[in-house]
Amino acid sequence: KNICLKAMTNNSSMIPVLVHKLLTDKMKEKRKQGGEELEKLVATLVEKHNEKIDKILEELTEMCNSVQINERKGGLWGLSACSMELSDHSEYLTKLIEPVFLNMSHRDAKVRFCAMETIYNIVRMFPEKVISVYMSDIFKILCDLSADPDTIVKNATTLLFRKMKDIIGLSDKFDLESFMKLFSNALKEATNPYVRQQLISWLVYLESVPRFDLLKHLDQFFTPLFQFLSDPNGEIVHQTEAILEEIRTSILKTDPNELPIEILMTSIISQSISQSDSVKCLALVWMKSFVNHLKAKILEYTSDILLAILPSISDKDERIRSAASQANFSLLNLVSDTEHSKLISFSKLIAVLQNELSRYDEASRICALNWIKTLIEQDPELISSHTDQLLKYFLSMLKDPAHEIVTLTTDILGSIGTTEDIFPQLIKQLLCMFDTDKQMMGKSGFIVKQFSLIVNPSRLYKEIANILAEDEDSFSNQFKESMIQNLNMILLTTQELAPLRDLIQFPKSNEEKIFDDIALSWCYHPVSILSLCLLAGKYEFAWELVSKFPELNLSVPFFVSIDNLIQLLEAPLFVGLRMHMLTPLRYPHLIRTLYGILMILPQSKAYNLLLNRLNCVQVMTQIDNKLTDYVEKNETGLKAQ
Repeated sequence: KNICLKAMTNNSSMIPVLVHKLLTDKMKEKRKQGGEELEKLVATLVEKHNEKIDKILEELTEMCNSVQINERKGGLWGLSACSMELSDHSEYLTKLIEPVFLNMSHRDAKVRFCAMETIYNIVRMFPEKVISVYMSDIFKILCDLSADPDTIVKNATTLLFRKMKDIIGLSDKFDLESFMKLFSNALKEATNPYVRQQLISWLVYLESVPRFDLLKHLDQFFTPLFQFLSDPNGEIVHQTEAILEEIRTSILKTDPNELPIEILMTSIISQSISQSDSVKCLALVWMKSFVNHLKAKILEYTSDILLAILPSISDKDERIRSAASQANFSLLNLVSDTEHSKLISFSKLIAVLQNELSRYDEASRICALNWIKTLIEQDPELISSHTDQLLKYFLSMLKDPAHEIVTLTTDILGSIGTTEDIFPQLIKQLLCMFDTDKQMMGKSGFIVKQFSLIVNPSRLYKEIANILAEDEDSFSNQFKESMIQNLNMILLTTQELAPLRDLIQFPKSNEEKIFDDIALSWCYHPVSILSLCLLAGKYEFAWELVSKFPELNLSVPFFVSIDNLIQLLEAPLFVGLRMHMLTPLRYPHLIRTLYGILMILPQSKAYNLLLNRLNCVQVMTQIDNKLTDYVEKNETGLKAQ
């Protein structure tokens, strides 16, 4: 102490020459000795509250600004030593810490490391004050130094971050809200993997402290954190997934009423349309979790959610397709709940779905159609104000080449057209499409069959028959003939029309007019009306038709149709008719009709097929006559006896 005081008297500097020399020595042990001497000097001055301390700090600051590396390191070492004795005097903190900040970005790695050591000691000696005043400055600098090219500096950064976390955990002056704003900016700007690792470690720490409620600050870190999933470093992705899973678990354990719904949904929807497959996939997984957990609270976001989900259902990545499909399934189930449907903006939802239907991705369009189908089935009144728009739109979708899309579209049109005022309009527009578009005419059979699964087949056929019979201006006779031929073949051969066939063959009391309702329009195709008569057991009418056939222009298509009819007569559908042939006396017009057809036919397979059937009738007739004669003779003989 006497040496130091003597040196001070011989020099204008407040730092003794010997101490200065020791602090700036290249040897660490010498600098350590100089620091101890300076610490002793400051201790004597603190006891007297001597103003010379300020001068010592000013001299150390000048040393920290020197162009000489050793001079800078000496100044930093001196500040570290002073902090040991000034820990109870926070008024000196600014003069202690600010010179260190300037050296933490110095070009020389050794200076940066020395600055790190100094700031570590200052933080250790002034924990509460540093956290409350300099947290922002230190955090920004440390984030930058986490990417330092020097390994020793990076390791020192980790140690200082760890020390700050320890202090924060015990401090009641830590302002989490202010820190999260700072943290948010750091997340957005971070690109270096080492910086990102440090930031993730901070989130892990904050999540582990019970008194910190990170969910209240989701808006500060949720979106930028998701971007870490696209980092090329696999370890970063793994750590990000781990902390995100912890956060998701916390969200799912929290009462929905206490969650920031808008922040959550806005963020997760934006991530669901990310260009990064990793981000998009995890966001869709979260979406499913949110839908299941938040339920009705997210219904106002239904349109926005679908806008994000539907395109991903056709994604090339199987993981994304699976996640999107599961999220869609959960949302559709939620919306299907009639208690919740009133919370949805149907107009906005329809607009989103129509937009998706204009895409080329078949899977996404099918999904959109399933949505519309579900909504209509759930509550037909929902689409009452959109009927004309939807009718026109979905009729055009029947032209789609995809089989499943046409099927779903037909189902939707059938649901839309259930009302009495819409159904005739729907059927007429459908017939107009068949008339003007050859491709659609080729699909007419399939479409009619699909409609028959939704709409009562008798109602469907009656409406079509009425329009074709009564509207003489909209459709040509040629179209009517082709359309009736198609409808008749569907009626006679498809499983979907089995209920209508049964009504025609075995009419109930309230459906006896079904034949009369469709027979007039069936007359546009002679063979079709003939087959309808045979099916309905109207044999006398059938004979009258056949007797008029010679007056027609019998073309090749006519004979092809007759051939097809004869083939159908061999089907189980006409087993009743074949049984009627066994009693020609009871059904004479049936036999005449069949013979009339036989006489019209040229020699062909169909001719031979029908002839064989009729030959059986002749044999049965001969047997019947002989039995009759035999019975009559026996009865006469018995009477004579």
